[in-house]
Amino acid sequence: MRDLRLRVDSRRIVDLHPSLSVVHRLEPEQAATLRRGVASIAGGLAPLGDGLLEAHGLLLDATQGDLDLLDLATDPVGAVVTTADLREAEAGDAGDERAQRLRTAERDVLLLATDRRWAARALESSAASADPAGRELARAEQLRTAIALHEGTDVEPLRRALDADRDARRAAPDEDAGSVAAVADELAVLGIDLRRPAVDDDEVRRVADDLLDEHLRHASWVVGARVELEGLEQRLVAALPAAGDRATPPSVVTLPESAERRLERATDAHAAAVARADELRQEVDAVLEPLPARDLEWALLRRLSERRREHPAGTAPVVLDRVLRGLDDEEVERLLDRIEPLGRGVQLIVLDDHPAAVRWAAAAGSARAALVHPTPARPVGRSPTMPRDPRQPPR
Repeated sequence: MRDLRLRVDSRRIVDLHPSLSVVHRLEPEQAATLRRGVASIAGGLAPLGDGLLEAHGLLLDATQGDLDLLDLATDPVGAVVTTADLREAEAGDAGDERAQRLRTAERDVLLLATDRRWAARALESSAASADPAGRELARAEQLRTAIALHEGTDVEPLRRALDADRDARRAAPDEDAGSVAAVADELAVLGIDLRRPAVDDDEVRRVADDLLDEHLRHASWVVGARVELEGLEQRLVAALPAAGDRATPPSVVTLPESAERRLERATDAHAAAVARADELRQEVDAVLEPLPARDLEWALLRRLSERRREHPAGTAPVVLDRVLRGLDDEEVERLLDRIEPLGRGVQLIVLDDHPAAVRWAAAAGSARAALVHPTPARPVGRSPTMPRDPRQPPR
C-alpha cells in the first residue's frame, strides 16, 4: 500500500513518491498533520484531510469507506519512526517516564484501532438485522444531540446587535453608523465569520436575519422533537430486561449505546490516541541524542525489515521523522543509498530538511525517489509522482 497524496493544511497538499520521498519545507503544523495522517491510515482511520492511496494498482480516496474496504485495522501497525523509537531500549533502561508513556500511547493506538473495527462491524450487523430497537436508539441519540445543540446556541446577543444596528440607521439614515461591525462579531461567535472588507454590510445583515429566522423555526421543531424523544425513551426503557423492576424510575434508567454512537465514540478515541502518541513521540525525541551513523543504519534496516506483513492491502508506509539529524553529508547519502532499495517493498517517507538529503533526493531520479514539498491543493486525481499507465494518453 502506498500513500500518494495527503493534505497538510486547508490550502496545501503533499504528493508522495511510491517508493521514497524526502519531504522538506514543512511548517511544524504541516509536519504533524502529515505524520498523523500516515499513522491514521496505517490503523484504518481516515485522516483529517483529503488523501489518495494505491493498493495493488488500484487508486482509492483516503475516505473512511475506502479504508474500511481495505480492513487495515485487522493488523494495525505504527507508521512513524523517530530517534525515540530507534533508541527505545536505551530510553527504557534509563527509566524515562516520558518513554514509558510513549510506549503506552502507541499500544493504545493499536488497541483503539481494533476497537473501532469491532464497532464498525457491530454497526454493519445492526443494519443487516434491521433491529427496530437499534434504530430507535440511534434516533433518540440524534434527537438528543440536536436538542442540546439548539439549547446551547445563544442568539440573543446577535438579536440585540442587529436591533442596535437598525436603531442607529433609523437615527441617522444618511450616515454610516458602523454598528454592523457588532453584528459581524456576533455572527463570528456563532461560527459564521464575515469580518472581511469584501463582504457587503447588507449581506452581513441578511445572513444575521436568516440565522435568527432559522433558529426560530428550529425552536418550533424542538417542541415536537422533545415529545418524540420522550416517547422513544419510554419504549426503550420498557424493553430493557430490568423494566419489570419499578423501584427504579424510568427517568434515571441508563439506555444502552447505539451502534452508531459506539462507532462515533471509537473513531474519536482512535483519532485522539493518534494525536496523543504523536505529541509524546515529539516530546521524547526532543531530549534524546541522535544515534551515531553506524548504529542508526543498523537500527533502521532492522526496523524496516520487520515491517513486511501479509495483508490484503500490503505493507503500510513508514515515516522517518528527522532521523538524519546529527549525521554529516556523507553519512546521510550513504544511509539513503542503503535504505532506498527497501522502498520498493515498504514506502518510505523521510521528513527532513537536512541539506544532504535534499540534494540526494533531487539527484536520485524519479525512478528511485522524489524531493517533495507542500504545493497548492488541486482536485484529487493521479499523483504526479506515480508512474503513468502507458495505455493512457498523456495529460
